[in-house]
This record gives sequence, structure tokens and C-alpha cells, in this order.
Amino acid sequence: MTSVLALDPGYGNTKVCVGRHVACLQSAITRPQAVGMAAIGMKTSSQVDIIRLGGQEFAIGPGTWHWGSLLSGRDYSVLASLERRALAFGTLATLLKPGSYVMDHMVVGLPVPLLKDELQAKAVVEGLKEYKDIHQFTFNGEEYELLIQRLKVLAQPVGASLVVINLVGQFQ
Repeated sequence: MTSVLALDPGYGNTKVCVGRHVACLQSAITRPQAVGMAAIGMKTSSQVDIIRLGGQEFAIGPGTWHWGSLLSGRDYSVLASLERRALAFGTLATLLKPGSYVMDHMVVGLPVPLLKDELQAKAVVEGLKEYKDIHQFTFNGEEYELLIQRLKVLAQPVGASLVVINLVGQFQ
């Protein structure tokens, strides 16, 4: 059976779909910092998710702003950055148990305005090729290994349609 990972990197939320399972995580990411006494009264700050990828540590998801300055920019070039890969894999980790996984295909939905700008789109797509590799990371202390064998980049509406078709097919 072919395994497909779908990713919508988004600016409001990062969404992933594997089979019939979908996860969405707020697109907020920082490098975690000690907050000392500043955490008094901020209950959510202790619930931030931590991912370690590429020798770096990132705090991701809701409450992240309590842990440092946000790293996520609104420039299209950040879609291929290490911190956005950390956000994508952290979102995926909310769906999967720790362990090793092989994804035959990864489909990434990109915004239509980005794809209209051929020069910028080519740069982003080239950067996204970093996904096609073996990735080892920890999410909240649990170890994951993910091999992505093929990468396909589509416009978000087309990618979303394929995800819906995949979901409907899983239920029949």
C-alpha cells in the first residue's frame, strides 16, 4: 500500500494528512528560551511542544510566543526553511506514534499567488527538495525517523482536492 503525506504549510495553521488522519497545528515557532519568573501565571507556557531537528531545538504550536520571539515569517521563502520543516514534522508527530516511517510520496500544497511568480516559486520548490530525505527528530522527547521518497508540489486547491479524494477513498 502506498503511503502519502500531504502538507499545507499555511501561515495561520500547518496542516498534514496521512491516510485518513488529519492534524492541524498553529503556525507559531520559536527557539525556546528560559523564561524564569516571567512564566508566573502563564499556565499555557508549560504546555508548549518541543521538536529537535537538524541539531536545533524549536518550540512549536499554541503558547509558543511565551517562549521567545516568533521565527515564522510571512515571506514565501520561509516555507522551505528548517524551522518550517520542524513545524511540519511536529504536526505530523501529533498523528504518529514514535518510530520509523516511510512515505512513498509527499504532496505539498503551495499558495497560488506564489506559484504565479515563477522565479520565486522555483526557489521555494528547490528548497522544498530538502524534504526528500531521511529525517530524524524528537518530538517532546520521543524519537522519530521519517523517509520521504518522492515529493510533489501542487497548487493548494489541487492538493486539497487530492487529500479529500484520498480521505473519501479510505472510508469506502
